[in-house]
Amino acid sequence: MKKRNFSSILLASLFAVLLCIPTAAGSVSASSSAVQAPTCVWGTLTRQEDGGLLLQNDSEGAPYPEIILHGESILFLDAVTGEEISQDTIRDGSTVYAYIGSAVTASLPPHATAHLILANLPEDFGAPQYVQISSVTPAAEGESTETAALTQVEFTTTSGITLTAAGETTLSRFRSEDAVRLEDLVPGTWLLVWSNSKGTPERVMVFDNTYRGYVACGKDGVVSVNGVPLSQRAKTAGDSLALLPVRAVSEALGLSVTWADRQASVSEGSATLLTVAPDAAGDICVLEDGTLYLDAGILARELNLFQAG
Repeated sequence: MKKRNFSSILLASLFAVLLCIPTAAGSVSASSSAVQAPTCVWGTLTRQEDGGLLLQNDSEGAPYPEIILHGESILFLDAVTGEEISQDTIRDGSTVYAYIGSAVTASLPPHATAHLILANLPEDFGAPQYVQISSVTPAAEGESTETAALTQVEFTTTSGITLTAAGETTLSRFRSEDAVRLEDLVPGTWLLVWSNSKGTPERVMVFDNTYRGYVACGKDGVVSVNGVPLSQRAKTAGDSLALLPVRAVSEALGLSVTWADRQASVSEGSATLLTVAPDAAGDICVLEDGTLYLDAGILARELNLFQAG
């Protein structure tokens, strides 16, 4: 295993502590990058004695002919109905579609963590797509989208696909009978999408959104939280580094911000989510004219916000 320089690790750790001192959200490091979409691989599946799942990779342009899938919480779904199925019901040699994370080992065959596996595919059946919404463009016929029920939602996924769900699209919720509306298709939400031959979604199954909300920053610096623009704009520092106003974003989410000992703390009730010490943070945390700005990636991660595209 490649050794890492201890001095560089120590300096990086000290810098993270000086930047942010989270008391409930885990360690903080440099700005996070954009959300990476899971990779879809498909082929025939064979169980391994150690519990792994060997996939003969038939994916077009795949860099490896086979891959071993692992995961403690893999979700197995019927590709036609979307219902949960037991792993034990999938026979060796069955064709499946698997969605895996970005980390793949360099071993042969490589190993990867699987998040979702779709099975029981009939011949000539188009498997549904497992996608996460990155941004949305809602539309309401003849009225403002702020006051009228939506008639359609065009959404772009984290993998760059643009799809449109409209009134004729069947919407359902995973593991629930609760009704789903087009208004529920917001950035950060995971979907399973069945499309027709023209690529139009006919059925969409919505998974519970685990984010507190979503934040977006336009090229003009306008910041919005859950689709509502804020009065304060973002700042830029360095090469296109976006800094968001901490108080404005936090209070839009119903959180509180307090100052003590030249540190700002963001709290929800008695729980402190994030503590920021701007004096030692350099360009990624700035106090200017009484407004505290923090790197968008760090703020989103620590407040459990999805960064909308």
